[in-house]
Amino acid sequence: MKEGYDDISNTVVIRAARSDEASLLSEIALRSKAHWAYSEEFMRSCREELTVKKECIDDNPTFVCEREGVVVGYYTLEPRSRFRVELEHLFVEPTSIGRGYGRRLIDHAVGQARAGGYRVIETQADPNAEPFYLSCGAVRVGTKPSQSIPDRALPLLELDCEIGDFRLARPHIDFRDSFLEMAHEFESEGDARYSLGLSDLETYLVSARKRAAGANLPPDRVRMDEWWLIDGTRVLGGGRLRHRLTPGLELDGGHIGYDVRPSARCRGYGHQILGLLLAKAAVNTLDRVLITCETTNRASARIIEAAGGSPIDNAVSPNTGNEMLRFWVSTTHLADQSGETTRLSKSAKSAKSAKCAKALS
Repeated sequence: MKEGYDDISNTVVIRAARSDEASLLSEIALRSKAHWAYSEEFMRSCREELTVKKECIDDNPTFVCEREGVVVGYYTLEPRSRFRVELEHLFVEPTSIGRGYGRRLIDHAVGQARAGGYRVIETQADPNAEPFYLSCGAVRVGTKPSQSIPDRALPLLELDCEIGDFRLARPHIDFRDSFLEMAHEFESEGDARYSLGLSDLETYLVSARKRAAGANLPPDRVRMDEWWLIDGTRVLGGGRLRHRLTPGLELDGGHIGYDVRPSARCRGYGHQILGLLLAKAAVNTLDRVLITCETTNRASARIIEAAGGSPIDNAVSPNTGNEMLRFWVSTTHLADQSGETTRLSKSAKSAKSAKCAKALS
């Protein structure tokens, strides 16, 4: 753990903001801005832009970072075009700045953007916050005039969210070599999930087709679509979408399961495959899906949270006896695009929503 950072891996929840939290978020934004020792006159000038309106939360993906029931920061995304989304706000309580919460929010925002099929996050940063964004991988692409302070220019930054030209494909013999390489990687770690594919690929493919059709399944099995995450012709991981739950799946397995081949981990592919699987769930009229992971798998938990996962409780797996985390993830805000990518959507509740507060940090 870095010096000065809190151990936040097991105590932080990132969840969707509620419209009744608009005042709370406005107060956080004002306190966070004042952290940079701006004058009272300056703070008065930007108060209106830092005020979060309920319509902003209703109309745009807005998430709060909560530790032990206390909101310590938040961010808002606003779609600008098919492939670009703007980070309208990202503010952290002054007492929590430098403790790792801002980076956690950035990671979550990137996960949301990737799941929505966006390629670039853009933001106007407070000059004092620019080093933070640069440390997160953003680049300066220009400046923009401040909307509240005359003759003040703000750094215009972009963060690349694109990690490849990916698609989900059904298991097929065309990907034989790459699939077998992936299966060998799992086997070398003692993970036998693809052992049938290694020993008899033809039988494995036939079984996957039968499960997808729901044909002649035993009582303890459910209809399940299997997908492979493909980059070009390389198989990067596997995903499974189950169309209903059994009592056992309610504790371990859920509607969606996914994996990334060991050699491709820690590169954002988990966010990508989960986002694509959630889009498939939406197309199959699953308004929300259950996803589980072991309590020790914090990387997977963070990916699920980044996709909007709301923690339910812990359970014990009937298969392994290990303790599991369980999440509900809504798919109602997702729309399938060409069967492959998803989009963050803006609410159509009002034809003319009030102007959302513009981020200055």
